[in-house]
Amino acid sequence: MVNEKEFKEIIEWEGEEGKYVVSLYLDVDGKKYPKREYLINLKSLIKERKEELEKKKFSEEEKSAIYNDLDKIFEYVNYDFARSGWKGLIVFACSEKKLFKSYFSPDPVRNLLIVNFEPYTKPLFALLKQYSHLGTVIVDGKRAKIYHIHMGAVKLLADIISEVPDKVRTAGWQGYEEKRIKAHIQDHLMRHLKNIALKVKELDSLYHFNYLVMGGRKDILAKFLPHLQTYLVEKSLGEVLLEINTPSEVVMQKTLELEANFRKKKLADTISTLQLEANKGGLAVINLTETLKAINQGAVKILFVKEGLYRKGFICLNCGYLEDKENTCPICEQEMSHTEYLINELIEAAIQQDSDIEYIPEELYIDNRKLPEIGAFLRFKP
Repeated sequence: MVNEKEFKEIIEWEGEEGKYVVSLYLDVDGKKYPKREYLINLKSLIKERKEELEKKKFSEEEKSAIYNDLDKIFEYVNYDFARSGWKGLIVFACSEKKLFKSYFSPDPVRNLLIVNFEPYTKPLFALLKQYSHLGTVIVDGKRAKIYHIHMGAVKLLADIISEVPDKVRTAGWQGYEEKRIKAHIQDHLMRHLKNIALKVKELDSLYHFNYLVMGGRKDILAKFLPHLQTYLVEKSLGEVLLEINTPSEVVMQKTLELEANFRKKKLADTISTLQLEANKGGLAVINLTETLKAINQGAVKILFVKEGLYRKGFICLNCGYLEDKENTCPICEQEMSHTEYLINELIEAAIQQDSDIEYIPEELYIDNRKLPEIGAFLRFKP
């Protein structure tokens, strides 16, 4: 997965003239490439870059270093990379400055191979924006576990064990002794729950959870929630029945199911708003032609794209202007080139403009076939 602490090292990278960084983004989705056919795509990318290098004015020393990094990347992907369910691979390499870092994504990435003085990180930024930091809190009467879930990985942050006496019955005078013991147990339980709440607050300040999921029996959670601060309760996606010893992978699965249901409803509501805004001529568009017009003018604030959407189109190789119909570039007045991957080019342009990107899952179209395949909220009217 993408480790954000390591990622910080990449974004703070200081470029140095003559020392080039190779940045690779490779789609390794097992559904598309069950037999590692992604290696063919990688070979093509490397071949294209080497051909470009020969045309540009690089010194022999610079070319040698870049070729060395390209070969290292191929060897890594061919021999060392274990897909293990990951769908995207990101690699940054610069032998001259002893850099070689790889990151894995649970979602596919667009195939790119960039050579520059600095790591090409914009697609990685866009990827990180799509994933929430989730905290799952599992509580019982004597123990609690708190997990952090992000980008397909789960990590146990805290395992809290408290000394809460067991419930007992005693034959004290008129039951007074039993009441005293019950009060004693209740006091220990309340302190246990309060300590958990304080730990959740502490970890939230460190990990900045976007959402929380509460796990445990309903009776225990009903006693626990009043101890949480209001802003933490408001982050809760809901409750799920989880035991303290539930395997971490199951904890992640249940948490992600809750988040997926929440996101699905939220996205459906947002797209309804998008359609209303576009239909009344506001700051929104809901078709390909208008979305291209907006992206060409840098007006897209949030781009919405149906997952797997494919369209052919045209691109100006000089300035990047995009069209869905054959045309002369209105900026450069040059003939535009055909592209098989218009939607990929549009998404890349949105990334370059720091637009947010929301992918619309196929399942949303089952309930509503009138949903747009592409659209955008706008920064301004183009």
